[in-house]
Amino acid sequence: MPNLFRWCFARSVLVLLFVGYSSADAQVSLSATADSDATAEEKIEAILLTKISLAFKETPLSDVMTAVSEKSGIQIILSKKIEDAGVQPDQPVTIALKDVSIQSFLNLTLRNLNLTFMVRDEVLVITTVEETQSPENMTTRVYPIKDLLDAKTHDYDALIDLITSTIEPDSWQDVGGPGSISAFENSCCLVFSQRRDIHQRVAALLTTLRKAKTVQGIAPAAPVPSKASTGLPSTTGRNSGFLLPTTSAAKE
Repeated sequence: MPNLFRWCFARSVLVLLFVGYSSADAQVSLSATADSDATAEEKIEAILLTKISLAFKETPLSDVMTAVSEKSGIQIILSKKIEDAGVQPDQPVTIALKDVSIQSFLNLTLRNLNLTFMVRDEVLVITTVEETQSPENMTTRVYPIKDLLDAKTHDYDALIDLITSTIEPDSWQDVGGPGSISAFENSCCLVFSQRRDIHQRVAALLTTLRKAKTVQGIAPAAPVPSKASTGLPSTTGRNSGFLLPTTSAAKE
């Protein structure tokens, strides 16, 4: 009986360690804004990944967004900047999509109008690409990347070059774009300011690099501190990141 007890206890500990590691490993990074702000944005990002089926024919853009808002529970506003793109709130929209994420629905609907969206101040703002690229609307995130660095050289430049050369190269400051990226060696992190969609693509790239190392048996991805250990709200998936405080406000 004692042996059986010790076996069950050891097995339980291993299971807990595995679950804890897997959960942390899924994270690309964590949010570092005030808990309330970060939580609100994380909720919106999570909802954007849920599936919907909607169909519209010659329906005003404002009515389409109202329907998406009611379906999703996300507050949506139209920025006045859409008029700069020649789009009015009563712009007719025709689209029919089944079982797609809300994010994809918005992307496909707005792309035809040369518009996009951003998450600001706890709401989703329909706006122009140009507005999302303005400094006050860029999001700054911090990505722990110690497990992706060479253990001996800690060469940040190679990873930075990979990111800036493969993900929208024209969007980075060194070639005249609005986005910035820097290494903070003291905590083995990359810090950069970019648009929401580019942050998503960078996070997806880092996740893929970690998977590639695991597949090749090079090294498992190092766990990122969880919410419980840092006191910070955790985020998972391709849009996770340390969100740094900002004073910007959504333009209605």
